Amino acid sequence: MKKLIPLLLYMLAVSTEAGVGESAVITLIFPFGARSCGMGETGTALADDESALYYNPAGLGVQNSRWQGGSAGHSFERLLPLLGIPDLWHLSLYGYYQPPNPNIGGFGIFANFINMGENWISDALGRTIGIAQSWEGVVALGWGSNFRELGDTTHNFGITAKYYYSALAPGYGPHGEGTASGLCFDLGYLWLTPLGLRIGATLINMGRDVYYVDPDILDPLPLTVNLALGYKKQFITNGIRLLDIAGELRFDKELVVSHSNRKPDPFWKAMFTEWGDSSLSYELQEINIHAGLEIGIMNTAFFRSGLLFDYIGERYEYTQGFGINIFDHLRCDLSYIVAPEGFMGDFLKHFNKEKTGSTGVRDRQLRFSLTVTGLARWGEHNRKWWMVPQKAL
Repeated sequence: MKKLIPLLLYMLAVSTEAGVGESAVITLIFPFGARSCGMGETGTALADDESALYYNPAGLGVQNSRWQGGSAGHSFERLLPLLGIPDLWHLSLYGYYQPPNPNIGGFGIFANFINMGENWISDALGRTIGIAQSWEGVVALGWGSNFRELGDTTHNFGITAKYYYSALAPGYGPHGEGTASGLCFDLGYLWLTPLGLRIGATLINMGRDVYYVDPDILDPLPLTVNLALGYKKQFITNGIRLLDIAGELRFDKELVVSHSNRKPDPFWKAMFTEWGDSSLSYELQEINIHAGLEIGIMNTAFFRSGLLFDYIGERYEYTQGFGINIFDHLRCDLSYIVAPEGFMGDFLKHFNKEKTGSTGVRDRQLRFSLTVTGLARWGEHNRKWWMVPQKAL
């Protein structure tokens, strides 16, 4: 099915953390993993599953039985299902590994891919001048560690290097351009406090501006800062993991400064200048809010819910999720978005009578993840995965 590129990119932009027309390469801010997405797209403070490399690479420094011996999996979703476009989908592949020596930390890799199908290319007069097969991909490699050798495992740090390739209109332009590629980096920090509290912070997508056709017309990458507070606790009775509780509240803001008469501010400058280019009220409106909760029963069944609040992008969503863990190795997760057109509209009118609620573009969007964890750590304890291993008691 063929679509107009401007319309498609608009619809995708309002379904991510990016603002419309603010930045390029939206796949850099497209989260994956049904567990985190079922919790309102949280994970910067928890950072304890296979979406950790996206949300906070510092989580790789925390010892995790999921990654000891290696883990691998994939996540898939059809985007904007109400539009009925079969070739619009999102696929992610990922793998993690923590070596036997905990002083080394942990490593992760993922590939994030969005297929946009065939799109009409139009000129300034609206005339169709070609058809392009549009897609974007990101490959990332990350590492996380802490100061275990010095006796401190509460402060964790991580870094991710990402290569991106954006083919919005391949072959378009005087020299067959229409694509963009490059490198960018993420930095992450995770503090594990007493009583199960966790504090995470990241600065992601630090890299050079990109262009698709004209090198004098640059688009910035979606440089984003995240700050999150999380909680994680197990309740154990007679060696049985009766209950697991995890929750997170995350705030994110895109740090992009574009100008009509000159090039956008480079990332190292925009991370400071973005904070003062608007009124305080508007700066606060640009902060997206994510909240999520997970309850696990006997380390087998997991029930999740979350909220996502994007005031500028008109993205207001309630998310639901369910997961199942078998043998402490095979994990299947689902998440579902509830956001019909006008969702939360009545609530928003108390603050702004012009607000009408959710755009509805992502209502009923379903994610599925399948992951195999602890690949090289099979043992007798896996037959009773609802029990805590003796060495952990």
